[in-house]
Amino acid sequence: MDADRQQAIASHEMLHVARRDWAFNLAEENYSGRVLVSIPLSWWMVSRIRLSREQWVDQQVVELTGARKPYLYALVEIAAGPDAVRGLIAPAFLNECQLAERIRTLTRRISCRDQGLPSLWHV
Repeated sequence: MDADRQQAIASHEMLHVARRDWAFNLAEENYSGRVLVSIPLSWWMVSRIRLSREQWVDQQVVELTGARKPYLYALVEIAAGPDAVRGLIAPAFLNECQLAERIRTLTRRISCRDQGLPSLWHV
């Protein structure tokens, strides 16, 4: 992975650390795993909350680094990497199939801006 991609991924992870997202993940796992294990809607809601968190961090990475394309390529490179590496780096990222939606959101922002339209975050 080249330096721009590594910087984007490091920025992504540091944003999670700064936001203390690990605490939210722990609380979500504990609550949904113990209390709502039999309610499928709860698992869907937790998945959507995680996706929303990732999308916010994705946008912040792009704003901080100015490296949208390297970041997108890094996400794809991680997803396409060897199984052993992928499982260590981001198991939730791969298990919940969030990649397609995250890429769609990031690329949609490009096309809106290029066409002079407001992005999702400005509406």
